[in-house]
Amino acid sequence: QRLKVRNWIAVTAALSFGVLTTALFHSTEGFAEPGVTFCLLLTVLGLLIWRDGTTRAAWLVGIGLAGSVLFRTDSVVTILPLLAIVPFVISRKTLTSTLRAWLPALLVPMFIVGAWTGWYNNLRYGSPLKAGDPGQGFTNPILWGLDQLVVSPGKGLFWYAPIVILGAVGLKASWRRERFLTLFVAALFVGRIIFYARWNSPEGGVGWGPRFMLPIYALGLIPAALWLEEKLDRPPSRRNLALAFAGLLVALGLVVNLVSVWVPYEQYVNDIRFAKPGETQAQVDVRLNQYVHDIPASHIVANWRRLD
Repeated sequence: QRLKVRNWIAVTAALSFGVLTTALFHSTEGFAEPGVTFCLLLTVLGLLIWRDGTTRAAWLVGIGLAGSVLFRTDSVVTILPLLAIVPFVISRKTLTSTLRAWLPALLVPMFIVGAWTGWYNNLRYGSPLKAGDPGQGFTNPILWGLDQLVVSPGKGLFWYAPIVILGAVGLKASWRRERFLTLFVAALFVGRIIFYARWNSPEGGVGWGPRFMLPIYALGLIPAALWLEEKLDRPPSRRNLALAFAGLLVALGLVVNLVSVWVPYEQYVNDIRFAKPGETQAQVDVRLNQYVHDIPASHIVANWRRLD
């Protein structure tokens, strides 16, 4: 309703996220990314309602931003800076006149989460300001990480959710209808990929596809929905072409992601990441490199081969 798209398109976008992306795999695991994604969507909803004149919706924004930090501390870098978009969504006059209403809505949830996180870090690591396990850090060349997250068939984000290609295609339509939201999606996409490209494990370790990209999948389907809404008002030939393209991506997404729950995701990785009798570590490294960069050795193909 807030984005003024047909109800069936909104429902289809939600179902597409749940079935045609790595969200399906995440439904079988306990990783933090679904929590971050939920909080991010809560933030976007709060901004849309706040923009329409309901200042109380700032609480949704505050809870969403704080909650993302609670699930993953690195959201301080990957999500909190997106707060800078608020002045582009809410007029300066409105922000000034309702300061006493929205400022606590943003600060109180963040204070609570900050206090809890500091207490937990002190308990686990011995310092309120220390977070993360030893040995983790930004140790990868950025171009190598970008190649792995965007291009490689083993972990590239579009390989594991072809439907999100519609999100990229739909940015132009999204810009015409929802400029702030388009900027929000683009900023998240660029910032998150660059941040994790330097991480020692850009793909998120053992898992199905690029684990840290789940929030991008969720937000990326919003421009896709706006694109489809626009295409439905075009002449029949262009409309049918758009629906056929979307249908193809849906089919590919089903092929890719259903196999993630038919075959345990860790089965193939455990087969290749440990040295077999008589093997050297160099041989294992070659196998892992093929797993990331070669289609025949990718996780998707390997899981299909293991359906029996």
